[in-house]
Amino acid sequence: MAMTHSLRLLSDAIIVGSGTLLNDNPGLNARIPSLAALEDQPTPVIIDPHFKCPVNAKIIENYKRGIGKAPILLTFEGSKSTQKLLDLEKSGVRIFGVLTCSDEGLRWDRSIFDKITKEFGFKRYMIEGGATVIRSLLSSKNVLDKLIVTVSPTLIGSDGVSIITDGDRPVVRHRANDQSVEAPPAFEQAEQVEQTEQAESSASGSSSGGAYNPETGEINWDCPCLGGMAYGPCGEEFKTAFSCFVYSEAEPKGIDCVEAFKGMQDCFRSHPEHYSDEIDEDDNEEKSEESTKKEESESTSDSERI
Repeated sequence: MAMTHSLRLLSDAIIVGSGTLLNDNPGLNARIPSLAALEDQPTPVIIDPHFKCPVNAKIIENYKRGIGKAPILLTFEGSKSTQKLLDLEKSGVRIFGVLTCSDEGLRWDRSIFDKITKEFGFKRYMIEGGATVIRSLLSSKNVLDKLIVTVSPTLIGSDGVSIITDGDRPVVRHRANDQSVEAPPAFEQAEQVEQTEQAESSASGSSSGGAYNPETGEINWDCPCLGGMAYGPCGEEFKTAFSCFVYSEAEPKGIDCVEAFKGMQDCFRSHPEHYSDEIDEDDNEEKSEESTKKEESESTSDSERI
């Protein structure tokens, strides 16, 4: 989560599909370790050819509160004006008809991003999801410059993104092959910082490459990988929970840290302006668990009747 917010700060625009907008109602602004200034916030861009975006979506509320920029909805070229479109425009949403359709669905190529860049001046885009959008862009040629993959011990299922199917490779265009595209200064600076940190880590003999150094047994709370979480409004609670998990010797690891993480979540809920994504994620997990329990209960009842 902390890394996601750091990447958002390096981007001019954050793109998601209408499915992600409806299912997650994301804020798409940078809030960790603290709410970034409005001028530094990325612009939310929604792929929404059928105007599914609710007028009370979080991205619109953030804009009205001054903690997010005015959202942009990408629609089909020549879309007719409807009452829903007018309502969205009254809410501050900017409508841009740029999408086209092929037999396979929405057509993605470099020209679409070129048109968006020409219209709004964006130079760096971040694609957050969902699976349909990511899958479409991975299969398109000469669209993506960088692919960032995070690994998590989470079972997703068939709704996840299949990066490699039937021997195909994701299509990612290397910047070195296109001299006309220059990396934004902010990104170059981030790469320089990363290289400096790696050099300093090597010089100090640290082999962990992360927040925890197993050689010294110490946690580096300044590590960029923590995204400044140790210094936010719930910094102490985060340190307590993180330390408990790192040093846990229980089986399974971290089972003795339940209360510490509960305290951290309670703190998150008392500061929704900083931790709304964490709160939403926690709520979604609880709903998923309740749904699983309900399905198991119904399955048991069916078995008993049989």
